[in-house]
Amino acid sequence: MRKIFLFITFISISLSSFAQNSLEVVTEEVVSIEKETLTKEAKWIETYKKAVKISKKKNKPLLIFFTGSDYCGLCKQLNIHFFDSEEFIKLADEELVLYIADFPRRKDIITPEKRKINEGLKTKYSVGGYPTIVLVGSDGKVLGKRMGFGFDHDTQYHFDLVRKAILENRE
Repeated sequence: MRKIFLFITFISISLSSFAQNSLEVVTEEVVSIEKETLTKEAKWIETYKKAVKISKKKNKPLLIFFTGSDYCGLCKQLNIHFFDSEEFIKLADEELVLYIADFPRRKDIITPEKRKINEGLKTKYSVGGYPTIVLVGSDGKVLGKRMGFGFDHDTQYHFDLVRKAILENRE
């Protein structure tokens, strides 16, 4: 009986050790995949002035995302389902210049200067709510505008709007 107990104990310890080693390998792989995924994101330009300059220089349309980053639920959903999608990231990298006009409730998220610039953009493009996307050609002409994001999380309209703006900017 004692031999059987020792044998079962030995097997249990061996299996436990094997499982832990396997778990460590799997955990390392997951962390590696997460790091790769996190590095794939859209490249947003920090200042509006710089974004306009790049848009003109590269002859790419400028996408301005009007958001309330710290409170707007639909803005956060648009980020998750549209801006963070692989399809958008690839499209943006090749075809767009990106700028976020943020209107957070917390005053420490953006500088007063940036808030003033964003307020001017809000007025210039008649933005009445968040989220709103405005696409501006490299020549300054408005190519498209879309306010809101559906609860069904359908991004097709947003992609259609962006692709249309890209084509119009080329003409």
